[in-house]
Amino acid sequence: MAAIILSLLVLSLSLFTVISSSSLPGLQILQAERQIDLTSHIVRVYLTLKVENIEDDPASTVLLAFPPAQFDRLALVKAVVTVGKKRKKSYVPLEVNPTEQPSSPNGTKYYAVSLLKPLLKGETTTLELVYILTHSLEPFPVEISQADSQLVYYHDSAIILSPYHIKQQATVVRHPVTRSNHSHKLNPLTAVVMN
Repeated sequence: MAAIILSLLVLSLSLFTVISSSSLPGLQILQAERQIDLTSHIVRVYLTLKVENIEDDPASTVLLAFPPAQFDRLALVKAVVTVGKKRKKSYVPLEVNPTEQPSSPNGTKYYAVSLLKPLLKGETTTLELVYILTHSLEPFPVEISQADSQLVYYHDSAIILSPYHIKQQATVVRHPVTRSNHSHKLNPLTAVVMN
């Protein structure tokens, strides 16, 4: 059992993003913060999205995009919205359901988060999401002797996949050890989108 304990972590974050004019109209994400928790064999991802409606039509749902490999490993997707301020703040659960989009690039799959009330033009809301991934940590190498340390490999994108334009985003990865065999530290990225 001790051989299964994650003693070293191999972390690989690939820089994968689709920057194009094909983002869905209506909403934009002002700020996105993602924390990937690799401290156990189940990967927990905490995502905070500050969403703004920039169209005239009210928006009643927010789409969450996942690459096909991650979508197939999702065990749980939950969302809440914060209501109130400071000491009187509470969290109200939101309905989350898988949905299909006809023009999804590269097999991207979606979940739809239903908002409590439709967002009018210029209004913002903050969503707190958690999703759990199973079978996402791969042993590296697959077989070891009992005396060896078990390494694991985790593959994800440093950029949050979204059907909406994201103005500012951050990704933080927590892992159980202070020393990592290999990881990527990315410098801030500025992208210019030409229409």
